[in-house]
Amino acid sequence: MDQLRRLGCLAGLVAAAAAWALAVAPPASAHAHLTAMQPAIDASVSSPPAAVVLTFDEAVHTSFAVVTVTGPDGRRCDVGTPTVVDGTVTQGVSPLPGSGSYTVAYRVVSADGHPVSAQERFTFAPPADYRPAVATAQPATAVASPAAAGPAPAVSRHAGHLSQVAVVVLVLTAAMIMLIRNRTKRT
Repeated sequence: MDQLRRLGCLAGLVAAAAAWALAVAPPASAHAHLTAMQPAIDASVSSPPAAVVLTFDEAVHTSFAVVTVTGPDGRRCDVGTPTVVDGTVTQGVSPLPGSGSYTVAYRVVSADGHPVSAQERFTFAPPADYRPAVATAQPATAVASPAAAGPAPAVSRHAGHLSQVAVVVLVLTAAMIMLIRNRTKRT
């Protein structure tokens, strides 16, 4: 009967630890989603943008943002590194060399640690008298793909779950120690 009581206590501890882990689990979060872009996605603009601004529905990590702007001739038009403030990523753009479709490729890491990448487009349709300033565009072959930013750190991706697992392991270890002590006392 005494052993049955101990097993009941152990089962209660395990159930309590599991219930606690589920109760404090962070809510499932979706990855960051692009909610807006300036210039607007698929828009036609007549004046060249000084920057491309990407707005996401949640904050993104500052260290992993990569944005490239490629012109219709295959040359890069992005300048410098993107700046990130919460869910807004701003990438400077050199003077656009001419009319056509421009591709904005991005890769960011969501607050939940998952990488998000995609490509969007806008069209530049300047007036007939448009003359670009001296461009500092680079060939597209020099572009490091957005995947070059590397994966998000695994610890930040799973930090909440790791602490819950650690607590459950500690509770189970304590319960096992109690059972072993009680058995050694009887013998």
